[in-house]
Amino acid sequence: AHPSRTQGAMEKQGEKEKAMERESGHVQDPEAATAKRGGLFETARGEIIAKPTFKDSMPVLLSAQTAFHAATYFCSFGGELAINSILSAYYVKNFPSMGQTDAANRAAMFGFLNFVTRPFGGVVADFVYKVTRQSLWAKKIWIVVCGCVTGALLVVIGQIDPHEPSVMFGLIALMAIFLEAGNGANFALVPHVHPHANGVLSGTTGAVGNL
Repeated sequence: AHPSRTQGAMEKQGEKEKAMERESGHVQDPEAATAKRGGLFETARGEIIAKPTFKDSMPVLLSAQTAFHAATYFCSFGGELAINSILSAYYVKNFPSMGQTDAANRAAMFGFLNFVTRPFGGVVADFVYKVTRQSLWAKKIWIVVCGCVTGALLVVIGQIDPHEPSVMFGLIALMAIFLEAGNGANFALVPHVHPHANGVLSGTTGAVGNL
């Protein structure tokens, strides 16, 4: 085809498409399209993960937000590990007829509850975050509530020192719900804190919880 005829056909096709856009009311603004592409580029660039340097990591490690997560996870997961290590011996002490194997099996259920209680803590944290119109204070308060209720139940168990199986296992299970929910609640807040160094924060929190 002759070049001028081809160019003319293309121009007519372009005019036809513009007319159709005007009729449909969906005229694409070139500047808006460029801005949209620029916004997508900025979003994609913001999701690129860069390896943090030691200089970048130190302010994260020494921040009050990191100290909060480390302290609360030290109490929840650290407390859970401590209880796991002595629970079967505590059962044998209070119920000598139970036997070491039976006591160990019952104590193992304390850790197995994490399968439900840990996600439960995270689900509740996300729920209160949503109903409070994305207030991070709601997640923080839930973490503190889990810790306070756990502490109160541990004091109760220590004071009454149950010798009735139903009382002992009931209190231990109730305490485990809040103790282990605190683990999930803690990590439900972690992504909101220092998002540029989320790995540093989550790794530090997890490490302190093992103490």
